Amino acid sequence: MPDGSTQRVARVNKQDLADLPARWTDRQRGRYLRRLLRQQGINPDRLFQVAYYPHWRCWLLTQEESLSGPAARPMAVEGDEAFYMTTTAELRRTALLAVRAQAAQPTHSASFGVRFPLPPPPQPLTPAELASLLGGPGDSPATVRFDSEGGWQPVKRRKS
Repeated sequence: MPDGSTQRVARVNKQDLADLPARWTDRQRGRYLRRLLRQQGINPDRLFQVAYYPHWRCWLLTQEESLSGPAARPMAVEGDEAFYMTTTAELRRTALLAVRAQAAQPTHSASFGVRFPLPPPPQPLTPAELASLLGGPGDSPATVRFDSEGGWQPVKRRKS
């Protein structure tokens, strides 16, 4: 890195946290989580960034380490139980935001078979045709209908 710092990156799979024994206390889970992060090169006592990737069902933890200058201040030293609770809450929040962002993308809906109607193709129109469709201020019923997205459709008139 140009500023004299290194970046440590660790991957934590969702299964790594889901497979914890149910009989473990939060304190034991906190110890396990600290050990897991240390094994992957992340110092659990310092700040790290979290990103979730729904497709791979994993978190990517990133931690900056400055090689020059004063050392980064460690986070408040907490007990293993508090560490587990705050870290898993952050992991859940990050995962939820990432899943919501992915679900908002049309490719996500299409890949999971969600069908949605496409808008009709635009119709070519000359300025003179548009002026005749819009009519004047005192004309009778509108010949064009506008939708909520700013598009328009010609209204077919019934012949009497």
